[in-house]
Amino acid sequence: MELELQQLDERYQCTRVQGVDRDAHLLASLAESGQRFPVVVVVDREAANRFVLIDGFKRVRCLRRLHRDTVEATVLDMTVADALVFARHGKSAEGHSALEQGWLLVVLTEQFRMSPCELATRFGRSESWVSRRLSLVRELPVEIQDHVRRGAIGAHAAMKYLVPMARTNAIDCVRLAGAVAGKKLSTREIGVIYSGWRNGRGTGRERVIENPILYLRSQQAQANPERFDTTTISEVARDVAILTATARRLERWLAEIGGAASAAAADREQLCHAAALGIITLQKLRDTLAREEGLGHAS
Repeated sequence: MELELQQLDERYQCTRVQGVDRDAHLLASLAESGQRFPVVVVVDREAANRFVLIDGFKRVRCLRRLHRDTVEATVLDMTVADALVFARHGKSAEGHSALEQGWLLVVLTEQFRMSPCELATRFGRSESWVSRRLSLVRELPVEIQDHVRRGAIGAHAAMKYLVPMARTNAIDCVRLAGAVAGKKLSTREIGVIYSGWRNGRGTGRERVIENPILYLRSQQAQANPERFDTTTISEVARDVAILTATARRLERWLAEIGGAASAAAADREQLCHAAALGIITLQKLRDTLAREEGLGHAS
């Protein structure tokens, strides 16, 4: 059946991860060969000539990006709740993450009043499976779930590292997620940052949250020094800019709290030593660049 895109109600898109990067392959296929598989809908019994989209959110997104007006759809003769279960049943092996499964279970629990026992029966799973996925969603702050839905943070990274972090300190978790969202970090890289926060104390944790990318690069440099053989000048300049911004933020922070006089002597000494080392290192970099600039003019 051919439907106009404007006839679709996409209220359950909230149960799926989105993101431009995830759509690229399908977008190219649709542009070249057209739509080969129909989306799945049910009749919206609350609005005339409207259909609730059950499966095919990515296809609809891509068709809109291609400025198409219509979509081929299969209409299921069942309730919305039954259709949601039917369409997702057994799809865990096809790419749906545990977090996406959890989003659907929350919808079925809160909107359709299904019990954990009923959900377990319908999905052919145990009640423990249902409980774990519901807990996964309920323990992860809403702000972070929004990052995952937009594709700004990977679902696996969120489940593996941000959920346990949120259990310990939800505020720090939200701040860290905001700092890494959209940076296209791998699960392993987010794991490195999480380990730095988990193993840190006080100001150490704060530094990781304030500049997680800088912390990640410092760890990568220690683990693999030869990586910087291929670093470009623009990347170095960006790192220096991050260092400068961090120093300015620290200066403002010290001014706001009235300086470091109230800190322990050992902490003040550590800060002064780190600042002095940073100044010396940056001066060496500046001197090296100045010499190279002079040699360039001389040639």
